[in-house]
Amino acid sequence: MESFQWGVAGAAYQIEGAHDADGKAPSIWDDFCRKPGNIEDGTSADIACDFYHRYEEDIELARAAGFKHFRMSISWPRVMREDGLPNEPGIAFYSSVLDALEKANMTPCVTLYHWDLPSSLQTADMPGWMSPKIVDIFVEYATLCFTRFASRVPMWITFNEPAVFVFGGYQGGWNAPGIKQSVAEALVAMRHVLLAHAKVVALYRARFQLGEKTGKIGITLNTRHYTPVDASDVAAKGAQQMLEDRIASWSDPVLFGDFPSSFKATHAGNLALRLSQSEQETLRGSIDFLGINYYTTSGVEEAGGSSWKIVDLGEASGASWLRSYPSGLLLLLRWLSGRYPGLDIVITENGFCTPANDPEPIKDDVRVRYYQDHTRVVKEAVAEGLPLRGYFAWTLLDNFEWAGGYKERFGMVHVNFEDEALARTVKSSYRWWQNFLEQNA
Repeated sequence: MESFQWGVAGAAYQIEGAHDADGKAPSIWDDFCRKPGNIEDGTSADIACDFYHRYEEDIELARAAGFKHFRMSISWPRVMREDGLPNEPGIAFYSSVLDALEKANMTPCVTLYHWDLPSSLQTADMPGWMSPKIVDIFVEYATLCFTRFASRVPMWITFNEPAVFVFGGYQGGWNAPGIKQSVAEALVAMRHVLLAHAKVVALYRARFQLGEKTGKIGITLNTRHYTPVDASDVAAKGAQQMLEDRIASWSDPVLFGDFPSSFKATHAGNLALRLSQSEQETLRGSIDFLGINYYTTSGVEEAGGSSWKIVDLGEASGASWLRSYPSGLLLLLRWLSGRYPGLDIVITENGFCTPANDPEPIKDDVRVRYYQDHTRVVKEAVAEGLPLRGYFAWTLLDNFEWAGGYKERFGMVHVNFEDEALARTVKSSYRWWQNFLEQNA
């Protein structure tokens, strides 16, 4: 596994803080946090981990752990003003972060969109990802990022977990911008995200991809495996339907140029899913690799007749949605490799949550066990010949976990949010990674 990418991942809004520093404009998450009841503990990411002022210290922590790759995101409202012009202080910040990574001998992987849409693009007249205008506006933003940073960044991701910000933000309302409407209506936003992705990839390949295609660009999807827990045909069919509905509905378009037939049948008649020949051609093959954020697996069992139901599997965590089920990762990698032969896959997030009120936050043995089990599966997958090229742990620092606020802790480094100094203390999982990477990186 000499060429395998072992990295650690983070996201701008969750760690940077400095919400209005140096010309940064507000984002939809800034707005969402200001509305009472949206964030479980009533907090915001105004300060978060203060990575904006402490990036050198935090990158040194990542380097000292032994990581060679660092996944980060660019905050759209930090680098682009509301009038569409560059915000030079924000651009200078990311240039300094890249300088620090280069000094630490770490390779950056940069996500263009990790959920923090500028507030000026989510208004009554400009309804964010529901508007077709957002496609070309996103291309303008990506052009700025590529122009300034493409020569220094060999690995790009267009969108992080689009299903979450589309259906969480424009259907369920539990994520920014907090809009509640039907799934049928939210499919319009899904369409625009996919078209924006395809146009940005075409732009990158035409103008910015490094020589001999050494630069790579992909998309990251939130995934979980769905596995039958009984021998019934109903459970097997249900598991396959869930995989196509939750994963292939995004990965099929960027690889095959169209939605799965099962997904189109579920949403029959929805015009948002009707792609023109030109749109299909632009989408088809529009990733060099597929990023997957894998945390957990769900079981599917027969529920009587032709119906089935979802059941929990594995060890519980500090988040209701996350249970440790490492064998599901191998099953998912096999499923993806079977559906998309030869496609490079990168695990762009994998980690375990403990509660903020954990009496022993530094001695996080449950997280150590999670990483032990999942890195073992990673090695099995590579030995099996599956095209898995990298793994990014989530995450370096305890941070702002979206609507969960600071109640959920994923970091291998503890951050004391009760202290203005935001003291960092490495956990047992950090020490485990040091030992693991010394032997494997």
